[in-house]
Amino acid sequence: MNIDFHHGVIYVLARLTGFEPNHANIIAYSSQYVDDACNKGVITFSNEPHARYYRINSSQNLNNPLEDVKTYTQDDVFNQHIWVPFHFLPGNAGRKLAEGDEGLTFLDKIICKPNSPVAQDLVAECLKRKDDKYSLYRLGITMHVYADTWAHQGFAGINDPMNDVTDINTNNLDDLLTNATNKALPPLGHGRALHFPDYPFLEKWSYTNGSGQQVTRKNHSEFLDAAINIFRALQLFLKPNEQPRDLLPQDLSQISLMLSATTSPNENERHQAWLNDIRNGAFSFGPEEPPFYPPNGKGIGSWKYAALKTADIWDTCFEFTFDKSFLTCDWKMFHDALQAHRFYVLHDLLPQYGILCCLPD
Repeated sequence: MNIDFHHGVIYVLARLTGFEPNHANIIAYSSQYVDDACNKGVITFSNEPHARYYRINSSQNLNNPLEDVKTYTQDDVFNQHIWVPFHFLPGNAGRKLAEGDEGLTFLDKIICKPNSPVAQDLVAECLKRKDDKYSLYRLGITMHVYADTWAHQGFAGINDPMNDVTDINTNNLDDLLTNATNKALPPLGHGRALHFPDYPFLEKWSYTNGSGQQVTRKNHSEFLDAAINIFRALQLFLKPNEQPRDLLPQDLSQISLMLSATTSPNENERHQAWLNDIRNGAFSFGPEEPPFYPPNGKGIGSWKYAALKTADIWDTCFEFTFDKSFLTCDWKMFHDALQAHRFYVLHDLLPQYGILCCLPD
């Protein structure tokens, strides 16, 4: 999924759940920032020379001039600490923990499945952490990963021929976009399927996977199902002792309409359409000024700028000025939650299912 869902739809669902605008903004910003947190490493502070903060990245941008993209995309360790916990959560072939894993290989287990038992366990753990100081940030991160189990189903966050894609077929886009795939990209995640898994408006499309099987996808209905389940999860976080309710018919209808009618292949144009809907009062929480999300999550007005006073997209300097406000700022809270999420997924959640991935040194 792209920014239109990870930020726009998540904000709408959080407001419909009953989160106040500021908290809904934290959840939505965190959800999208998973795709934009591409810098990593130790930062130091010129005025506090012994102070350090270590942050991890949750994504990799192919345009990053400071990294060897080919090396990273072919590095299993890198893939298993970025793509597996944050974008292609293993689905364990849809089996619950109690069903065991007899007959399943590692490759069977690591393929992403929509709303899998693994994904449901991930959400349940997040709900248990409601009292953590960075709980709203972790909720946004979890909702990103949870949503991607629908969009990324059938693919895995490793470099393997299982992710090969050929013969894409759809009637929704012009010939320029429907002609085959990008073989220059490695079979990592849905790279060879380009952006087709992320387009919410596709009613139906198909492709041949790495096993030679024809796969038919229905993005619109799948994305709508994701929204319905995310709405339920957000309610359980906000009001754990109440039975989750359904979306109001008018809200469900408007979400469905936006997913299908916003047909631009450009994710930023689709995102702006969602922000316009919020501004125009298309949902039952009424009209309001939509939250701002800076380009690439960086620059003036971003969490990172408020924390470190840098507008750079790519970090070339790792020394900043320390202020006590850094300890509780949004950027640090997000990165604290990011590390907690990854540790839980790779060290606790996946090993329960017999899925062993690794962390870098």
